[in-house]
Amino acid sequence: LSGFVGVNAISIALARMAENGNLSAIVATRGIVIAILANSLVKGAIASFLGSKKLGLYVTVGLIPMIAAGIGVSFVFL
Repeated sequence: LSGFVGVNAISIALARMAENGNLSAIVATRGIVIAILANSLVKGAIASFLGSKKLGLYVTVGLIPMIAAGIGVSFVFL
């Protein structure tokens, strides 16, 4: 289980759309960041539901800074 969101496929599709001029680079970047964050949330949920509560807590605590940084970079600096 690597997550239910195909980050690689989304990244490639958005990058190609930006390269062809169908999408701005900023929108493509934000889309890729959102896909990565969604993938991370799915992995956290899987760890919480299939693992122990302690594992879910560790994974969630580890993902929070990454998610915050991703949101900050995507929507504040771009």
